[in-house]
Amino acid sequence: MLSRHAPENETIPAHEEGLLLWTFSLFFCNDPVRKAAEFVFGLANLPGADIFSVLVVYAPLLFALIERARRGEASVHLGFPFLFCTIVGILAVTLTVHPEYSSKVFQEGWQYNFVDSVLYPLTGLYAFAVVLATRKPETIFKGLQLAALLCFAYGIVRFAVAFERGYWEAYIQTGALVHRSYSLGFGYDMLFCAIVFMLLSFKGVRKSLNITLAILTVGMILVAGNRAPLGIIAVAFLAFGFRYGRIEGRFKTSYVLAFLVAFLMIIFFVFAYRDILAFLSEWLNRLGIGSRSIDALIQGSFSDDNGRESIYAFATKLIEEGPFFGYGLYGDRYYLGQLFYWGYPHNIVYELQITFGAIPGAMVFCLLIIYVVHGYVVAESPEYKDLILLFTLLSLKLAVSVSYLYTDSFWALLAVVYLVSLKNRKTRSSEGKIHGC
Repeated sequence: MLSRHAPENETIPAHEEGLLLWTFSLFFCNDPVRKAAEFVFGLANLPGADIFSVLVVYAPLLFALIERARRGEASVHLGFPFLFCTIVGILAVTLTVHPEYSSKVFQEGWQYNFVDSVLYPLTGLYAFAVVLATRKPETIFKGLQLAALLCFAYGIVRFAVAFERGYWEAYIQTGALVHRSYSLGFGYDMLFCAIVFMLLSFKGVRKSLNITLAILTVGMILVAGNRAPLGIIAVAFLAFGFRYGRIEGRFKTSYVLAFLVAFLMIIFFVFAYRDILAFLSEWLNRLGIGSRSIDALIQGSFSDDNGRESIYAFATKLIEEGPFFGYGLYGDRYYLGQLFYWGYPHNIVYELQITFGAIPGAMVFCLLIIYVVHGYVVAESPEYKDLILLFTLLSLKLAVSVSYLYTDSFWALLAVVYLVSLKNRKTRSSEGKIHGC
């Protein structure tokens, strides 16, 4: 750190907190900012929309950090520069050993090239820096509430536009842009809203409002999203229920009744689900809305891998035939990218093993799990535990889709655990000084 830290219980000045919330909420919901900038700059036929978007998001944070520095507090953490240099360093070593990767790493026009998907300041990696800068868990929660509301409002607009034109646009494995009845990106974007609203309702924060928003969000995912978020939402419901449904080791009566009602509804659904889903599907079709998830449930294909089997098979072959220390960063993009547009293997374990090797990659994954679990166990603040749980649930999508390099919830999770370790280290240091006296 560059200077002293603020005390853990110090209240952030209102104007500074407002600046932090601006950056935090717009970072975790930056797509509408970027789309608006592209639209306005496009009308004016001017370049610089990307730079303008970055300034809109980060300028308030810069003022907040200056304000901190004026008070003599630490305004910059060394954690993010170290992380950033580590990733760039790994890529540099990789390109030294595999110079042929440069064609994929810096491929123009491909949305997953390293510059656009990793280095650009509004991509997932920078969530680590934003969380560290926001620092206090209470402020982070306020930022999450604002970001979820912004994403929800933007999601309604996206849903309405797609409903009006009758389709979503998506890239398939060949890189072609096609029209579909659902959107993978929409499902995962709305998953963020659903998990945040669910956690807030379990915490008792504007309970009725957040329950309503969570239900509406799940409904939009069911109609227009993919299937994986629905499974993660079910896991989140159980996790939050287990965490907040107990008092002194015993479950609250209200939660027991809620789970009993849910269990009876599930039993009823098991015996009549085809008729219910058929009715719902027919009703949605009359409105001109198709639901891939509902149709998959009716056809019994909800758990099908939707083409991932071929990706996983190729990834497994790369791991088995690869060198001990793997193919390096973006090695998966170079080889998988020859067959599949995305290039990454849609599974964090495969991705780490292709990058670092079968055994080293598995070890890295295990260390990440240990790091997160240890952070949750030693976190003394309930807010920190909630944040670790929330970002862990959002990161479950890494088991079946996307890449950890691009996922803001993954880097936010690591940042929260890092904050916990800093807090505990400072506490031990303070206790040592007291005992030393």
